[in-house]
Amino acid sequence: MFSDGSSGWLSDAQLEYDVSFLATPPGPLPPYESAICGNRFQWNGGDYEVTSITRAHYAGVQGELPFEYWDKSDVSFVDLRTADGRFGTIDYSDEKPLLFLGESVEFDDLSLKNLREFEGWR
Repeated sequence: MFSDGSSGWLSDAQLEYDVSFLATPPGPLPPYESAICGNRFQWNGGDYEVTSITRAHYAGVQGELPFEYWDKSDVSFVDLRTADGRFGTIDYSDEKPLLFLGESVEFDDLSLKNLREFEGWR
């Protein structure tokens, strides 16, 4: 949750941080089968390239999430990037896929508060 009441996603992987928000695509999203690394799609004036395809199985979740429970089935999502630092995810975990668009950010620019530190974290 942001201070203005809006919500979005913060993803962190290998010290890369991206903030994204639910977006309304101008048409149907590509089917999962066409999500191949290197394929390109255009939304909001950005030329997004598929950079990773993930099938995940969540054992548990933590934090502020827009859902109450993940079952134990596999979920699929596709990450995309533009040359100018924009970020996107297509989430195929529901019957109708969802598109999230945003941008890459630096950790310090997030100004996060009340974080728990784990041994060996930094």
